[in-house]
Amino acid sequence: QSKSIFKELYMTSQKLILIDYQNIQNMTGIKQLGKSVVCEVFLGPNQKISGEQLQEFEYAITRWNVVNQPGKNAADMQIVFKLGQLIDNFNEFYILSKDTDFDSVIAFVLAKPGKRIKRIENLSKNNFQSVKVSK
Repeated sequence: QSKSIFKELYMTSQKLILIDYQNIQNMTGIKQLGKSVVCEVFLGPNQKISGEQLQEFEYAITRWNVVNQPGKNAADMQIVFKLGQLIDNFNEFYILSKDTDFDSVIAFVLAKPGKRIKRIENLSKNNFQSVKVSK
């Protein structure tokens, strides 16, 4: 039953954050978002997350993705694939990463009507206020 509750919460949220944890480990601010967003966190094959960081996700709807293939852009490719899988399930997307290679994907998504997307480098509330909207 917990899987169906998760799925229901997952599918009723309008915002998705794809987190490149290999690139940014500071999750301060995720608690403030609560269940208003879904977080897809991508960890490297040998990457660990501290108990303190796990506590930040205590109130968030979170799915953990371990990238088992090593490689420079392995997590990035999985993030882009997940975005493609979920593009029709959400209206608003955020990619938490310092990697500017995501900017070309963002431009591509903005060509799809009614979608909002932004790459952010931290979880400050200000980052969630001015999101580009596709036409």
